[in-house]
Amino acid sequence: MSDLLGKSKYASGLKSWVMGIAAIAAGLLASVTSVQAEQANLGIMSGGVNGTYVRIAQNMSDALDSGDLRIITMLGKGSRQNIKDLIELDGTDLAIVQSDVLREVANSKSIPGATGSIRYITKLYNEEIHILAKKPVKSLKFLEGASVGVGRQGSGTEMTASILFGGLGIEIDPINVSGQEALEALEEDLIEAAVFVVGKPSNLLKNIGANSGYKLLDITLPKSVDFPYFETELTHKDYPGLVGKGDEVSTVAVGAILAVFNWREGSRRYKLLEKFTDQLFSSIEVLKSGPYHPKWGNIDIAVEVPSWKRFKPAGQWLEKNGN
Repeated sequence: MSDLLGKSKYASGLKSWVMGIAAIAAGLLASVTSVQAEQANLGIMSGGVNGTYVRIAQNMSDALDSGDLRIITMLGKGSRQNIKDLIELDGTDLAIVQSDVLREVANSKSIPGATGSIRYITKLYNEEIHILAKKPVKSLKFLEGASVGVGRQGSGTEMTASILFGGLGIEIDPINVSGQEALEALEEDLIEAAVFVVGKPSNLLKNIGANSGYKLLDITLPKSVDFPYFETELTHKDYPGLVGKGDEVSTVAVGAILAVFNWREGSRRYKLLEKFTDQLFSSIEVLKSGPYHPKWGNIDIAVEVPSWKRFKPAGQWLEKNGN
């Protein structure tokens, strides 16, 4: 009888031990699952492989990636398409776009729901408008009726070229070519000029030599037309082969904006973007001083962007931190 009782107690103890181990294992599994559930990817749509957008996006990935948040850089096809991808393409939470794109999209109604679906976190930096032409072209007026490369179809460059030349009253023959294709078309005399909208110095343009036969045209905007741009300049330091020592080429710039899909407030993706915003704003000085693109030195996260609505957590962060 005592043996049976002993076996019963042993069996009972063994059962308790097994159940205890099972409970611990279940707890560990739940903990691991919880950690895995917190890990997430955020996709940021940038630009072409040679542009500033992709370098800025990759800088954010390098500086802000953490154990529970990974930022994936994706190559984009221009600001207009980036807006469309931000609304329609799964896995795209953020996009870098030109500041004039949302107003143009809203006016043309080319992307339904864009103004309600898109917010911005911050203006990143300025993108200068470069117009590269053959040296016999003395000014923008000489491009009346000329073939001009304006970027890919649907790109932000195409949109900006349309706004710029339309506002100046200069009618051009727009040719849809990418940046590298535009240089090749200029070389083959297929076009007379090309528009590039990119943060200076452009990798594509900075190595053009002084004997290339090309020049950068001055852009001066009349005060009578409401352009969404502001005045700046291109210098010899930016483009030693295109601008002489001590000279400047007058131009204008458009803002590069970090746009975000306006997820439902309180949703998981919304909270992830709120976390991203906090990490970005808290790391601005690191991005300014570290081994990153020099354009980070120009960022002012408090700058308001006309025609755009701020992502709510971004506004709250700025208010909380006295910006």
